[in-house]
Amino acid sequence: MAVCQTADSVVSVMTMTMMMVHVSTRSPCSSSSSQKRGMCFKKRRTVAQASSSFLDKYDLILNQSPLLVKSLTSFVGFGIADIVAQGLTLVGAGGRGDKEGSRSSFVAARTLRFAAFGFLLYGPASSTWYSLLDNFIFIENPTSGIAVATKVFADQIFWAPCLISMLFAFDLAFDASETKPSLTKKIENDLFSALKVNWSFWPLFHFFSFKFVSTEDRILYINCVQVLFNVFLVYTSSKREKNEKNK
Repeated sequence: MAVCQTADSVVSVMTMTMMMVHVSTRSPCSSSSSQKRGMCFKKRRTVAQASSSFLDKYDLILNQSPLLVKSLTSFVGFGIADIVAQGLTLVGAGGRGDKEGSRSSFVAARTLRFAAFGFLLYGPASSTWYSLLDNFIFIENPTSGIAVATKVFADQIFWAPCLISMLFAFDLAFDASETKPSLTKKIENDLFSALKVNWSFWPLFHFFSFKFVSTEDRILYINCVQVLFNVFLVYTSSKREKNEKNK
């Protein structure tokens, strides 16, 4: 029962966080009508207040069961991120016309697999990693420029390759095809290209994370950004396909 209540709270918090991102990224309240401007600001204030309430609830259950909450946060975050990625891919495929042999329907097993990765591996491992960074790197001034830059560098050079390799291993473990590559071959062929994409997106968000986000809330923040990262992956993949067609 306690686990179910914790999971429900995590889902609620992440939903409200997504709403905050959506509202804050919409066009400014610049309508010529004062009434419309008032409604716009009122809507943003209402969402902000609700989000604050849910975040307080999240912090409460986080203090009670930190590892479980971070793992469940990653379960929900990775699941939502994959749903968004699959949805965008299917919409794009529909616009271009299905290719022969391409997937044309939502794969729930893939979403469950990514969610399981978040719960079993990413949540616990990332929680430990970010705690180590905050506890051992410039602890006397953890948000200084040099401290933040060092943490971002360490994260992208040391942790990112480990995380991507873990994801490769987890994905291959569920791949039943006879032609699947070995983990060594997969890392050799795909790790550097995956890192280049990672390095083109994450450093800016991690700068914000290490500068402004507490250690306790970092897993929640990163899982929300993970949804944007999957949108970015789908966009770059689509752009790459378009460039290859134009050659």
